[in-house]
Amino acid sequence: LVPGAVVAPALRELAPDEERQGVQRDEDERRVVRLPPTFFEAMMLTWKRLAPQAWPLFCHEWGLQWGRRAVVEMEVQALQRAKVSLREQTMDAAMAQLAEQLQLQGLGLMHPDFETASDGLLALHIERSAVAEAMGSSEAPRCHLLAGYLEAVFGHLAGRLVAAHEISCRSQGHPLCTFIVA
Repeated sequence: LVPGAVVAPALRELAPDEERQGVQRDEDERRVVRLPPTFFEAMMLTWKRLAPQAWPLFCHEWGLQWGRRAVVEMEVQALQRAKVSLREQTMDAAMAQLAEQLQLQGLGLMHPDFETASDGLLALHIERSAVAEAMGSSEAPRCHLLAGYLEAVFGHLAGRLVAAHEISCRSQGHPLCTFIVA
């Protein structure tokens, strides 16, 4: 701290009754809403009644928007922790931070696979995807939301447009959800 500096009060101190009023905050004082995975299942069922063919497009776009916002938070964390931007970190460090984000949000455990990286492709495996588990069994991959999220994050890291696509999903009976980022 700078001598004579005034420390800003935490939001919890400014509004002590927030929790009683149904407001929850995370460790960084951001307001959060905790939803069970069944929220996604109920949302999908409603959407399927209204526009069944549009569900994958809607979820991918939603994931892109969510991923773009997450990148801002990840950049702040990177600067606070390592004093360099996310793009300036090693790929291993950036992958660790992304995996941590997904895990903290309860979305599953991410494992990057760099075997095809020299071909311009990155494979990502997500163990216990909350999205796949909430959506139930399917013949096609269901984690369009996560594909959009990953596309936004890797687009930021690469500094250009990338595409992310789920090629196999836990909802199809596979042990992991596998995404390809190109």
